Amino acid sequence: MFEGRDVLTILDFSREELEKLFDVTARIERGNLRPNLQGKVLATAFFEPSTRTRLSFETAMKRLGGSVIGFGAVEGTSVAKGENLADTIRMLDCYSDVIVIRHPLEGAAKLAAEVANVPVINGGDGSRHHPTQAMIDLYTIWKEFGKIDGLEIGLLGDLRYGRAAASLLYGLSKFRPKKIYLFSPPALRIRREVRDFLAKSGLTLEGGRKARNRKFGRTLRHQNSKGEVPRSGRVRKGQGELPCLGFISSRCQGQADHSPSSSPRGRDRSGGG
Repeated sequence: MFEGRDVLTILDFSREELEKLFDVTARIERGNLRPNLQGKVLATAFFEPSTRTRLSFETAMKRLGGSVIGFGAVEGTSVAKGENLADTIRMLDCYSDVIVIRHPLEGAAKLAAEVANVPVINGGDGSRHHPTQAMIDLYTIWKEFGKIDGLEIGLLGDLRYGRAAASLLYGLSKFRPKKIYLFSPPALRIRREVRDFLAKSGLTLEGGRKARNRKFGRTLRHQNSKGEVPRSGRVRKGQGELPCLGFISSRCQGQADHSPSSSPRGRDRSGGG
C-alpha cells in the first residue's frame, strides 16, 4: 500500500490508507510492531530552517535501525556555490533509500520526486503542503477521540500562509467532521482556493463572529508563527464541547494585521518546525 510511494501531499492518500496508517502507528506505540530499517539510509535535504521536523525524521530513522545523511542548511553545501535543486537531489538519490526535503518554494518536493528514483517525502514546501504534519495531527485527533467523523474542530491563527494548517484542512476533507471553525486575523484568513476545495468536499466551515463565540473543550496542539509547540503532548481541559487543534500565530496575540511580518516574504510560512 505504501512501499515505494512518494509522500508529497495529504491529498494523495485515501481515507482507507490514512486509517491503515493510524492502525499501524498505534501498534508501534503499543510495542506490538517494530519495523526494522537496518541498512537503510535516509537523506535529509532541508533548504529551510527546521528543528522538530528534521529531528523527528532523523530520530525515527535511527530508532528503527537506519542511518541518516544530509544537511539542515544550504551553507557549507554545493547549493551555496550555485548547484541547482535537481543536481542536489540526483546526488542524494545515489546515496540513500529515501529523501526528505523541505523547501521554501511550492512544487520543490514534486520536482525532487520526478528527479529521484527513491521515494521522496515532503517535509514542507511553499505555503500549502506539509503532509506528514497533517498525518500526525489527524492521528492525534483519532487517538484522543477514537474518531474524526462527527467532531467539531477549530483551527486558530495563520490559515493563509501556514502550510501545516492548510495540510490539516486538506486531510480533514478525507473524513466527515461535523463542522470546522476557523479563527484568524483578517489578513491571515484561509485562502479562497482552499476554502473552495473544502466546500466542494462537503465540509462545513464557519468563521467570523460565530466561530469566536464558541467555547473549547480540549486544546490538542498549540503552535506559534515560528512553529514552536509549547507543552507538547499535553491535553488541557476547558469549558464547552469543542475539541480544538490550534495553530496560534503572533498576530493572534495582539499584533496589528498590517505588520510587515504578516506578509509571506516577511515571516516564517511553515507553520511547522
